Amino acid sequence: MNVCDQYVGCNECQHEMPVREAFDRASRSWPFQGWIWFKCPECGGGNHLLVRDEAVIEGYLDGVPEPSFVQKRRINAGDLRVTLQSDGIKLRALNLQWVIPST
Repeated sequence: MNVCDQYVGCNECQHEMPVREAFDRASRSWPFQGWIWFKCPECGGGNHLLVRDEAVIEGYLDGVPEPSFVQKRRINAGDLRVTLQSDGIKLRALNLQWVIPST
């Protein structure tokens, strides 16, 4: 399994897209938590993913005053490598690479 043949869904409209597309659309990250944020191409809704080596976890943020990540579904992505840095999250899979800046 890899980021090109696995899908994630939008929490707002349930539109599904390849994990690779969600990574392409990601514009923010929270490296200490391992969260990334991307915008749905269908409805424009914001979505969060938790990224770990070999896994992408769909879910949403909940809680006040400190948010926590509520997991909905775990997606195996055996080729995914995640590097958490203070200035962002670096993702590598296959011959692809993304750098998602921290907020």
